[in-house]
Amino acid sequence: MNCGPNPLRHGTIQQKGVGAFTLCKSCNNNTGKWYGSEFANFCRRGKEALDAFDHAGTTGLFKDFFLPEFRPLRVIKQVLTMFMSVAPEVSKGVKSGTIAPLLLNRTNRAFPSCLRFFLYFNSEGHIRHIPMSVKVEPGRPSAPVSEFSFPPFGYMLSYNGNSLDKRLFEITHFANYEYDQVAKGMTLRLPVLPTHLAVPGDYRTKDQIDLDWAANQG
Repeated sequence: MNCGPNPLRHGTIQQKGVGAFTLCKSCNNNTGKWYGSEFANFCRRGKEALDAFDHAGTTGLFKDFFLPEFRPLRVIKQVLTMFMSVAPEVSKGVKSGTIAPLLLNRTNRAFPSCLRFFLYFNSEGHIRHIPMSVKVEPGRPSAPVSEFSFPPFGYMLSYNGNSLDKRLFEITHFANYEYDQVAKGMTLRLPVLPTHLAVPGDYRTKDQIDLDWAANQG
């Protein structure tokens, strides 16, 4: 399924934002019942993996996250549900009436082809809730993205484009599984990244931020 025009009329630099709570009680209850438990287990296993990994001073390195078994479709549907609260404007760029039937029918797998999902371990910093925005950098193509983080993970949703960082692990393929289908023995190679600033795709350490700030003062 193809998507329509950019949901943002004009690209802007979005440095901070918090999404509204957009789900009604019924939708929240249903999606939580269908996808929430699997997502919670996914996060619990992620926390255990990150806690077992001595990541102090290893920001930017990769950690293998092994999952003996889990249901990928339920996880990615919960991720999309959360993005609909952080970045409800995403639904304006896809075919009208696409997102709600996708999320409110637990077996529906008709994800819009323009949406790509990325994952990373979030080791330190501040929680991010960044709505759909465009980060403009000289010499680099721009595409709208949304991002949220809550340890142990951070998530990025890209609209008709790539992630803002090549290190992020793409999980769009989770949508290829059936609702009850179990994936066994999957390993995700995730970067361990901090989120000190409310800027999408910014994973600099505090020292890097200080050095860049000092260089800009000159």
